Amino acid sequence: MDLSVRFLQAAIRPSALHSIKLVQEIPGSDRWPVRDLFQREVDTDRVSKYILPWLENAEKVKFFSPLTLTLIPLDQGRGSARSIVSSFVRQDVTDSEGRAWRILKNEPYFRFRFPIDGGQECPEGGILEWDSSHTSLVAIDGQHRLSALKRYMSDPSRPGHAEFQKWHIPVVICGIDQLQTREKASVSNLDVVRSMFVYINTQARVPSLARQILLNDESPNYVCCQELLQHSHENDVVDDPAARDSERLPLLFYDWRDLDAGGRVGASPAAIKSITEIASWLEHYVLGADYSEDQYESLDVESGSDALQDAFKRKRMLPESAVDLRAHFRKTVLPGISTLFQNFRPYAEYRESIARLERDWLAKGEPYQHALSQLRFGSHKGKVSEAKAIHSAYEEIVEDLIDLKSAIPHLLALDIGMRGILSSFGDLYWTEDFKGNWLTYSQWFTKYLNQVYDQDWFGSRGSRLRLHITHNAAGLIVNHKIGDATKALGPLVSILVCGEATKSRDRATKESMQEVWDECTERLMVALRAGYRTQHRAELRTRHPELVGRDLTERVRTVANKSTHAHIARLRKALEVF
Repeated sequence: MDLSVRFLQAAIRPSALHSIKLVQEIPGSDRWPVRDLFQREVDTDRVSKYILPWLENAEKVKFFSPLTLTLIPLDQGRGSARSIVSSFVRQDVTDSEGRAWRILKNEPYFRFRFPIDGGQECPEGGILEWDSSHTSLVAIDGQHRLSALKRYMSDPSRPGHAEFQKWHIPVVICGIDQLQTREKASVSNLDVVRSMFVYINTQARVPSLARQILLNDESPNYVCCQELLQHSHENDVVDDPAARDSERLPLLFYDWRDLDAGGRVGASPAAIKSITEIASWLEHYVLGADYSEDQYESLDVESGSDALQDAFKRKRMLPESAVDLRAHFRKTVLPGISTLFQNFRPYAEYRESIARLERDWLAKGEPYQHALSQLRFGSHKGKVSEAKAIHSAYEEIVEDLIDLKSAIPHLLALDIGMRGILSSFGDLYWTEDFKGNWLTYSQWFTKYLNQVYDQDWFGSRGSRLRLHITHNAAGLIVNHKIGDATKALGPLVSILVCGEATKSRDRATKESMQEVWDECTERLMVALRAGYRTQHRAELRTRHPELVGRDLTERVRTVANKSTHAHIARLRKALEVF
């Protein structure tokens, strides 16, 4: 990448803390793409309960690593982060006292000055100046420490405040330089800031998987997952609900803010599916492993840009090719996946109910607006004086959302349900020869999946024929792991969807149905035999204690095979196709 990060290490007085911003304080940061929201969240409980008391405790030795700050140029008039990375202008000058200086200017934003000795820059004598009306100094690492320090500084009544004002707070301040080369990198300031954040936090403590998915621009699956999330986010930031695309899933659907009050991974109370689960769907069922032949074909990389094709040949995604992948995924695969998610009956009902409830919430006043913003984006603009009302509104909204979630059938609320559906979704794309048109395929698949859903195949009606596919004889869930779906619920869903399409004579004939049947039942029988062997072994041991060793094993195998074939026969009859 033809970029350079220049930096200066220094210490500041607490009185200068006001000049440093948290990312969430930058105007318009709540409208940034979802992958750029990585540093907007500050866990106020962590600040209040742990960091601030530590700072105030005179008995504790105080030492912490420098706050990592970066200078972000702002677009004039809007106050939002400037997207283009500018090149420094280099100039060697001599001051009135005869001292030589090297000046690195990014006008009108900031400049570094370094003394020159023997033709070499002396970083230990560096000076940094910036115009605060054109530039924000933003914390990209250490935002919780910064938040605690600011709160300490703002309240003179806190213990040890007078002594605190004598402190020297270590900082590293960075500026990003676009090098003067033949081909300039087509990345934004935020792209570079995000990369710095990933590197810093990977070295200190590996970010959670959810954070890695949102921050990683090198994994094709993660980039595609970001775009799926962004598809909802860019719709939700439209202020007027009536102006939004009503067909898109709300951001509340996804659990992507993965830290609880203790800094541990925790589920969002409103979310239906986690971003880590969806990333696993893309890898195992829809797209394939990163840079694999399956992924190349699923994404139809051959029709993409030269940069995207080169990235797959090198098996390395550069920032420029990641930009191309985002656009390519939005054009090819995203329409299909979003059609499935938005129109699958229980999710469509959830989406429509959220829209109705939001109108009710917003009509109740600003505390509900702030509470909804907190749930969606991880922050809000409410005043401290409104905290109690906002918390009350938050709790009410969460209760409403939990009620909505409870309407989703149990099997589909568990991971196993959608894993089976996505496994089928990925398989039938190739079986039914829809290659190259995910949208058309998804419209076909979702239409007949909804018919399967309406016939209660995921509820009590389908329970008997799902024995040893989704649950065992004791009613316990089985075959729920990510790799199990391809030999259990996935093939069953494929059979049911194709069965409905065959009855409607829609891109499926009895001949093609027979092919699907043969291939899917072969996989289903693996799960069925294993389940019936476990069931019949327990039954035979109880009824025939005299059977042991090889005799028991042979009897179990015989009975299990008979039960498996009888199960397949019942399924075939239930299809009403053949």
